[in-house]
Amino acid sequence: MKEAAMTALVDRPGHAFRNGTASGLTRRLVALRDAWSRHKEINALRDELQRLSDRELADIGISRLSIGDIARSAVASK
Repeated sequence: MKEAAMTALVDRPGHAFRNGTASGLTRRLVALRDAWSRHKEINALRDELQRLSDRELADIGISRLSIGDIARSAVASK
C-alpha cells in the first residue's frame, strides 16, 4: 500500500518531474523506494533459504553462514 502511494507521489505528471528530470527530493524518494524494495526482496530470499534444512542447503552447495551474502548478491545482480 505504501509503495503504491509513493509511486503516485513521485510519478504524477507535472507534480514532481519537470521536463523529464526529477527534482532532488524526488530522486531521493525514488532511491528510497527502490532501496526498500531491494531490502524486502533480500529478506524474502533469505527467509526462504533459511527454511531449508542443512541437507537441502548442502545439496545446492550453500552453507547456512553464506545465506545473507547469497541473498544480497542475487538481488544485486538483477
